[in-house]
Amino acid sequence: MDLITLCNKINLQDEVKERVLAFTEKFDFKKADELQKRYYVYGDMKDARNKVIEILGEDNDGIKIFSCMLRAALDTYTFYKNKGISDEIYYDTMKCFTRFIGETYKITGKYCFDRQWWTTRQVGGHLYRIGQLEYEIIPEEGKSIISIHIPSDADFTPVAVEKSIHDAHKFFERYYKELAGAEFQCCSWLLDSTLKSMLNSNSNIISFQNRFDIYDEGDVDMEFVEWIFNKRTNDYSTLPEDTSLQIKVKEHLLAGGVLRNSCGRLKNIGKNRIKFKRLLVLGCPGSGKSRLAKRIHGLTNLPLYHLDNIWWKKDRTNITREEFDRILDGILMEDSWIIDGDFKRTYEKRIAACDTIIFLDYDEEVCLQGITERVGQERDDMPWTENEIDPELVTLVKQYTNNSKPVLLELFKKYSDKNVIIFHSRKEANEYFGFKED
Repeated sequence: MDLITLCNKINLQDEVKERVLAFTEKFDFKKADELQKRYYVYGDMKDARNKVIEILGEDNDGIKIFSCMLRAALDTYTFYKNKGISDEIYYDTMKCFTRFIGETYKITGKYCFDRQWWTTRQVGGHLYRIGQLEYEIIPEEGKSIISIHIPSDADFTPVAVEKSIHDAHKFFERYYKELAGAEFQCCSWLLDSTLKSMLNSNSNIISFQNRFDIYDEGDVDMEFVEWIFNKRTNDYSTLPEDTSLQIKVKEHLLAGGVLRNSCGRLKNIGKNRIKFKRLLVLGCPGSGKSRLAKRIHGLTNLPLYHLDNIWWKKDRTNITREEFDRILDGILMEDSWIIDGDFKRTYEKRIAACDTIIFLDYDEEVCLQGITERVGQERDDMPWTENEIDPELVTLVKQYTNNSKPVLLELFKKYSDKNVIIFHSRKEANEYFGFKED
């Protein structure tokens, strides 16, 4: 790894890259490089950083300390490689530098760096970006906690958040076995309960809040103003009103309100703690919806309904739509259930009634293999045995990505209060529930 490659991989702004390279050509980094090795010790980060800043002298635009941080990040790449952590996570984590430069430019109109107090975490191997969220290992006496942070460019939809948290559990189980069972926490203005009165119950922020048990309402911190409005000011009357969140928060501030950095513990820590009462298992034909639903039924004892068994008769004819809807509506009124099946026409009513959705987002080839492998197999989720591949089913599989999947993704956004879990392989699903491979 070299500096130019790193700058290119993190999409560093051209002007900033030129200034970094110009500085590195003329500066002797020997003392700074030695000090920056101390970033790997969590308690030494602040002191080491301050001593580097002393060496650098005047640094009005922050490019000097920025250049030092990038050099430290080169060493961090070796740290990642030694642990076996992927390049994808490394570059996603180090893109914080580009993001911070961009945020400052948006506010000031200048390319400068002022987050050196934060980025020691990334280059010290204490903080990782996994999907849409960041996770910081904070050592405490007798244990460590994992602190969740929300980058400004994150996809904050429940689907994306759920995937990130799920992948983070896998990440720490694999690369930090000593953190098994560590508590995930978050301290952020996004957890301030005041927001519940400002936002709809199905907003992304409220969905995020619902993942946590709040244990500390926290102190007032006005940094959220910059995060929400991309502006640094104490004159709240000048704040923009381009989004519903901006409108509500501006109104709150002008009325004398504040937001606090509230702290919460992530609920349901651990892949085997399953707390749902109404579960939908959705996915392309051949993805294995019924198989997974049966295994979850065996784990939870929740009532299980295969929609194919309701729709189809043994003679391969089907009941009427009216009768199907009547039966389905009755099931949806029950206190608890697991329902698997596609039936696009009924997506929305099922999603509206459930509390949790599992979406098997598998490749087309996997699903085609799935419908091939079940030929000749007796199944209790269908009233007959398929003796040959159904051409219509093959067509449904090939059209699924363009026809059905976009509808589901839009409904996931509409019903953002639902807990949506997306698996991209059978291995992922089995690992999540602790099942042995099929």
